Amino acid sequence: MMARDYSSAVVAYGQVFEWCVLSRAKDRFQLLASGRAERPAADAPPERLAALKQELAALKPPVAAGLPADQVLLRVVTLPTQDDAELGGMVQLQVDKFSPFPVESLVVSHEVLQRRADGTVVAIGAVREAAVDALGRQLAAAGVKLARVDVTVLGWWRALRDAGEIKPRGRQALLRWEDGGAELLALDDGVPVLFRALATEGATPESAAADVAREVRLALLALEIEHGPRGLCPLTIWRAGGEPAALVRALHAEGLLEVALRPLESLPSAAQGLARRGAAREGLDLTPPAWRAREQEQRFRRRMWSAAAAGLGLWLAAVGTLLGGLRIEAYRLRRAQLQLQALQAPAREIREVRRRVTLVRRYLNRRDAALECLREISALQPAGVTLTSFAYRQGEGLKLSGEAESVEQVYSFKTGLDESELFRSATLQGPQGRGEKQLFDIDLALAGAAREEP
Repeated sequence: MMARDYSSAVVAYGQVFEWCVLSRAKDRFQLLASGRAERPAADAPPERLAALKQELAALKPPVAAGLPADQVLLRVVTLPTQDDAELGGMVQLQVDKFSPFPVESLVVSHEVLQRRADGTVVAIGAVREAAVDALGRQLAAAGVKLARVDVTVLGWWRALRDAGEIKPRGRQALLRWEDGGAELLALDDGVPVLFRALATEGATPESAAADVAREVRLALLALEIEHGPRGLCPLTIWRAGGEPAALVRALHAEGLLEVALRPLESLPSAAQGLARRGAAREGLDLTPPAWRAREQEQRFRRRMWSAAAAGLGLWLAAVGTLLGGLRIEAYRLRRAQLQLQALQAPAREIREVRRRVTLVRRYLNRRDAALECLREISALQPAGVTLTSFAYRQGEGLKLSGEAESVEQVYSFKTGLDESELFRSATLQGPQGRGEKQLFDIDLALAGAAREEP
């Protein structure tokens, strides 16, 4: 008889839990059970939690939970390394840049999407640990023990892949639209480049649709700016229920004319996608380290008690020795935990002080101020060169745009900037002839920016 493995998942859509149980034999999955359950409020009475426990009783471990995309900071970046040992540190630096929350309050994970000659494309996920704990407590009260925490939109992406809806070439945009919210997924050559949760609340269905259409247009525009144009980007709306006529009209009004409608019911559910990801142990996992530590501690204790029970039947004297060893191990574990707790607060304080020192140093360093940069650029600007744009980024650098009467004037300006002690590097884009003028862009990195990193 062929052995079967089980994989379960439960995802949160607004006030609803959607769940499923899959069985796997070799590489084939079979849906055993699925359903939807009303998600109880935080102050739900015990009888409501008991009812939820009964509704989710079919779940078989291991169970993965999917967080809504609007609770997770999800970014796709290309990191300049192919060494897995270096990815973790680079991911932490990226999260420190785009997260509005302190890093120590977040659970961070990443997943390798593609390895290329110039680096590694990864999806970075960061979520506040309090949000994960809240979901874990709610499901634990319903008798569900989580083995993994994922992101619902990644489960939807897996469901699209399994259904053959991902194009291997070109750019495509996919919009999931239902009562619980809207999620936008954009891919280049089958690799995700953008995940975005979109707000669907509005005074009227028309205003909500208009807001979503505007966000879709802006997201695709930002995608073209960051990754370059790839021609016409078709948009497919995977909707639940009836046809979203108001949304289609709003998208057409925003200039998105190539819009296709597909029923969400024709795809495997996002819960099934998460269950398959869990079975394959695919990369991104937002399980808090404290959960893993508790699980390891529980496994350790179970192993030790099993050994103690086996030793009791063989030799009573060995049991005494084993119990003494357990006490010592428990004492060491408690002492190590107390030491860890004592070190955590000073470590957080040191990180906060370093962050503040860096911030103060950055704003007190007038050598790299905008006026100093403008003065230096004006002194180096040759005759015949006119600046049309001056964009300054505090502590990082600036971007110049301008025009010149000749190519030689542009290169002379670039040479002067290279020799300036105020700038670490000057990257020239152009010149490009337009009429009698030579247009150019120059990205300048401040020499002091590298020194300010703690």
